[in-house]
Amino acid sequence: MRKLLTIIMLCLFTVIGAQAQEEPSEGAPLEDTSTLRHFTVHTAAEFLAALGSDRVVTLAPGAVLNLSKALQNRTVVEDNGCQWRDDFYQEREMVKCELFVSSDVYDGRQLELVNVSNLTIRGSKDCYIIVEPRYANVLSLYGCRFVRIENLTLGHTYDGECAGGVIECQNCEGTVISHCDLYGCGITGLAAHDCHGIVMENTIIRDCSEGIMELHDSRYCSFLDCDFIRCTDYSGVYIDEGCKSTRFVRCRFAENGGTLFSIHSNVRFESCEIHHAKGQSLGNVADGYIQYVDDNTRWFRDGESLSPRDVGPQ
Repeated sequence: MRKLLTIIMLCLFTVIGAQAQEEPSEGAPLEDTSTLRHFTVHTAAEFLAALGSDRVVTLAPGAVLNLSKALQNRTVVEDNGCQWRDDFYQEREMVKCELFVSSDVYDGRQLELVNVSNLTIRGSKDCYIIVEPRYANVLSLYGCRFVRIENLTLGHTYDGECAGGVIECQNCEGTVISHCDLYGCGITGLAAHDCHGIVMENTIIRDCSEGIMELHDSRYCSFLDCDFIRCTDYSGVYIDEGCKSTRFVRCRFAENGGTLFSIHSNVRFESCEIHHAKGQSLGNVADGYIQYVDDNTRWFRDGESLSPRDVGPQ
């Protein structure tokens, strides 16, 4: 019996000892098992060098990155891991690997992220990403998966007529734009083509020269707690017949010009606030394309400005 008790006690001590080794002591840091690499950048060249899949790239407080200064210098582009391409438009769909490209546009160059996954681009306080060419998008994503852009102000250096937007997504999945300020010029704040699962939340799109957004052949796009203000001239929100399950939740529209909605597939409005001046067209919202408008969505035919709320960069 004594021998049996001894064996039992030895087994218990062995189990307790093993548990003590597995559990960290109080206050000891747990091992970081994340596969993401973290970078903090201060300049456009550092930003280009930090880009990649499975990464978090954070702009240092107060950083203003003029991407055009870096993208037009071939040595800077290639020394920081990007490719210099002319007439890249026809090649994008054929590329299978991850690429970062300084691509030629009519009046300069733009940054294109191709086949990137699990990348977060994050601002801290008062951070901007800007470009100079009127035909360049500020950020262009092609074939990307799970890219997150947050807490940033993005736009062009000059107002006026142009052909470039702010954020363009093509054949992307799981793109998140959170707490951003997307301003014009850009012609539009967001242009999406053949995308799945875009989420824009707590973001402002303002002062764009042609409209708020364009969605083409894109599915399950949600806009949550966003403000869309002072965009002019053409269709504020254009959604084509290839789109599916678009939602606007707690969004506000105000001081926009031209036709506010050009909608050609079913959308849902939930708890939205929509202002549009008398004499300005609401568009085809009465043509049966709006799938659902809840009782908390309010429509106003006025030019009222919006009261501030907790949206945009923090």
